[in-house]
Amino acid sequence: MARNLFLSYCRSRAREQTYTSDLMSLWPEQLARSPFDVASTNEFEECLETALEELPFKYREVLLLVGVEGLRPAGAALVCGVSREALRQRLSRARLLLSQRLHDKRRPLETLSKKVSL
Repeated sequence: MARNLFLSYCRSRAREQTYTSDLMSLWPEQLARSPFDVASTNEFEECLETALEELPFKYREVLLLVGVEGLRPAGAALVCGVSREALRQRLSRARLLLSQRLHDKRRPLETLSKKVSL
């Protein structure tokens, strides 16, 4: 009985994958992005990189370990050689600093875009 259930499951998965691949061929690979979307994304990435570079090393390290490398805070604490609670506090502080720096960098750009649209 278990074998038959497993075979039924495998057949249904194969059918689902066939239907899904047929449907995906009808969907465009990537929707066209406007030049404004591309420029806005590039601009934000530059601001983010600059803001990260300006952070003190201990905050930048924590953000990169958790946000980019995908480590859990417990694993990042081991890498940094600090307690879990210290890492949580450092991560919270790093997020706050990054948010403030991004906000400060985006503000002049927002004023510029308002002047241009007038």
